[in-house]
Amino acid sequence: MEPTLAVIGLDFRTSPVGVRERFWISEARRDETLHHLVRSEGVEEVVVLTSCNRTEFILWASDVPTAANSVLRFLTQEYQIKLCEWSHFYRLMDDLALSHLLRVASSLDSMVVGEPEITDLVREAWLQAHEAGTTGRFLDAVMQKALAVSERTRIETAFGSSVASVPFASVELSKAVLGDLAGCEVLLIGAGKMSELAAHYLNEAGAGNVKVMNRTPERAQELARKIGAKAVSYEDRLLHLKTADILVSSTASPQCILSREEAESIAHKRGRKPLVMIDIAVPRDIDPQVRDVEGIYLFDMDDLEQIVQRNAVGQLAAAEAAEKIVQAEVQGFRRK
Repeated sequence: MEPTLAVIGLDFRTSPVGVRERFWISEARRDETLHHLVRSEGVEEVVVLTSCNRTEFILWASDVPTAANSVLRFLTQEYQIKLCEWSHFYRLMDDLALSHLLRVASSLDSMVVGEPEITDLVREAWLQAHEAGTTGRFLDAVMQKALAVSERTRIETAFGSSVASVPFASVELSKAVLGDLAGCEVLLIGAGKMSELAAHYLNEAGAGNVKVMNRTPERAQELARKIGAKAVSYEDRLLHLKTADILVSSTASPQCILSREEAESIAHKRGRKPLVMIDIAVPRDIDPQVRDVEGIYLFDMDDLEQIVQRNAVGQLAAAEAAEKIVQAEVQGFRRK
């Protein structure tokens, strides 16, 4: 068998958030994963791409079945994968793998079709693998092509110009529970891009008195200055949840930061006044059992996906044009 491109992974289409969070690989662990896999049977080069919606192993494989077994062994050793969970993973090779990567980088395969964040994540995954020495001539060429095609789809079409994003969906869900958001108090836990976007849309919808907290106080202060909010201490999160109307949580914590017991205590002290919790982290920040607490309305990425899909109709024509570019590039790259 000749060496070929292969992609092994799972995403929001093949698995719910409860499965995706099991196989999420933190940035700190990705180097270790890259070095482990590049030394494995059947694998010559490797890039690891992880986000809230996918975990993918992008391989230049000397033997795809052997490489797939190497990935399965890794997942068994590190994540104790069950056979029923392996069924959530797709295994693509050759042109199908190339088409998939170009679609991912161009945001055609995203939960939020057209969102620009995935392109940055693809670039970061490639750079990390390149610096780790796990890519070479073949994957470097593939990843470079994927990013170039992403740029071309945005330049030559209207793709991505009017995106119904996950943070935007947070506003829709908040309105469904609270009605008019004018004067609502918002608590952001996490100071990344998703928190910033959520604050922007909530502010446009009338919500005020935005508070930002992060385990690193300097990051909370930086975002607070940027969006005209107030930075507060992460250690006081339960105190601030007593007065908040909307919580948006988007941290990189590997464990839950809010338990069912804590939520029950908060709800009791609030007199069961409605509190919307938007958990856009993977792994999830909030214990899923919080859904059962009276007065608290918890939504996670699976809930947000339904809102996003309903608002994605306007992207269809631009997405079709972008798809044609991707497929033409696949054929051209293949010939080359």
